[in-house]
Amino acid sequence: GIMRPLPLSSRGIVGLNVFFALCTPLFLVLWLNERESIKLRRVYTFLTVMAWLGTFATGTRSLWLGNALVTIVVVIYHYRKMWKKLAVVLLLLTGLTVAVAGIFPQYGQRMISAVDFQNQSASERYRIWQSCIHMFVEHPVLGVGAGNYTEQYQNHYILPEAKEPYLMYAHSNY
Repeated sequence: GIMRPLPLSSRGIVGLNVFFALCTPLFLVLWLNERESIKLRRVYTFLTVMAWLGTFATGTRSLWLGNALVTIVVVIYHYRKMWKKLAVVLLLLTGLTVAVAGIFPQYGQRMISAVDFQNQSASERYRIWQSCIHMFVEHPVLGVGAGNYTEQYQNHYILPEAKEPYLMYAHSNY
């Protein structure tokens, strides 16, 4: 399995990496902004790469997926009329991802486990997400109410095939 980083502060290094992952779209937009000076774009390039590496360091597959999807959307939107540049940027980011997976095999294995539905963690997470989508569709504006997830999930939204009925929140359960 993957070894999670040791705490750095009260929220730990994972909290710092999540912060950088959440900043990735901003860093990416700034990096892609051709109106910025070359010097600033180099800084944004560095920050974008560091944010991506911070995302990997969390070991959190859903964060990886969310970050990848946001990055793809930002890059496609930015380069929607410049297909060659779009291809280059997407290839660079894909290359960075593959390089990290190659250098650190545990991350590559963890990426694969995210879509391996023979793995209970992945299949159960998918079921939880399905339940949460049903919650969202029925309660799109205010949700089910603060602190009501557990009761609502267990009594109204849990799928019959779910193997983890007593979850307190829709999060990583392994």
